[in-house]
Amino acid sequence: MAKKSKWVQRWEVPSDSRSDTSYVVAIDAEGNWACSCPVWKFKRITCKHIQYVRDEMGAAPAAPEQPRPASRPAQPSPTNGSQDSEPRSKSRTAFIEF
Repeated sequence: MAKKSKWVQRWEVPSDSRSDTSYVVAIDAEGNWACSCPVWKFKRITCKHIQYVRDEMGAAPAAPEQPRPASRPAQPSPTNGSQDSEPRSKSRTAFIEF
């Protein structure tokens, strides 16, 4: 007998930065969200993919989440000098419900 998934709904959200990548966002029966992206998998905080699906569905934003304590000090990430503060263009990104 096949194991029943705890996820009741799933969406595929294309990556903004990598055209060959997409992530799966899912919600369970209790309203818990998850994503297959590294931000959610390693930090367990709401990522832009989950927020995108919530926005598209018109769902209320979740309560702020606290990041898990890091097992080692965070390393500063290199910047290329550009400040990309423009919101994600929803016209070029679509999500696929499955």
